[in-house]
Amino acid sequence: AVPDKCDNACGATPITPTALTIPANKAKENAPYSIHRGNRFTHHLLLQRTQTLGVTSLSSVQSRTVIIHRVYGMSESPARPFTDRIKTFMPRTSPLNTSQKQGMSDFAPKMQLTLAQGKLNPEAIFGRRAPLTIEIGFGMGQTLIEMAQAAPERDFIGIEIHKPGVAQLCFDAGTQGVTNLRYYSEDAVSVLEQAIEPGSVDTVQLFFPDPWQKARHHKRRFVRPDLIELVRQTLSVGGRFHMATDWAPYAEWMLEHMEAAAGFNNAHEPGEYMPRPAWRPLTKFEQRGHDQGHGVWDLIYVRVD
Repeated sequence: AVPDKCDNACGATPITPTALTIPANKAKENAPYSIHRGNRFTHHLLLQRTQTLGVTSLSSVQSRTVIIHRVYGMSESPARPFTDRIKTFMPRTSPLNTSQKQGMSDFAPKMQLTLAQGKLNPEAIFGRRAPLTIEIGFGMGQTLIEMAQAAPERDFIGIEIHKPGVAQLCFDAGTQGVTNLRYYSEDAVSVLEQAIEPGSVDTVQLFFPDPWQKARHHKRRFVRPDLIELVRQTLSVGGRFHMATDWAPYAEWMLEHMEAAAGFNNAHEPGEYMPRPAWRPLTKFEQRGHDQGHGVWDLIYVRVD
């Protein structure tokens, strides 16, 4: 029988427990779990086994009702795993072409940064002290390469999980001799949380992110209060958060959330969008949209504290 109360044998801060039946082949001691009901993420949980719960062998039966604790509030809980995070992107893959394969073999080893390397030391990576720009989701990398070429006095780091885009960036930057550019092929939130020193970044760029158009997917949008605060902590005082989108509802969402965010000022006018600055290259896709009468909205906010 499952007791009504947890005896706190795991040493965690007491939290109201929940009973759950888990198949034996899925039950692992002290392992993180994501519990879903339909498509709705509910809680990130830590399964605990103790003798007082009457669970003597999780593998000896087909399923077992156990007690679980919510990780939130536990005294020594691990960081939420990347695999359990509500992602702001949808992983996708496609074959690499010849140039992309060359990019990965010839140039990626020098350009790639990883979370396993620990905290980023830009001076060690680039061999100098310079303003640092981070772009989240650089796509195929053309804009980021153009910006790095146009501002050799700055250093740039791109974050992208789409392998063909990473490979194309490596090939184009490598063959064009761009030296002030590196990349992470990791979850951007994990990079900002784990690899970037607070207050060390001059500019964070978010150009044409997935707008997650359906209402039930809005929780996946990068521009949301918790991640806005993460960006603020990443930026130095006076640093800029530059966003651009071609989806009007997302532009309105961005403006609403950024105007309400603590520690930021609109670099243009309160409640107004920024005209496209000259330093953001006009992409072929964007130009085609302009030709068809589609709008593009830029927003730039400055960290003030």
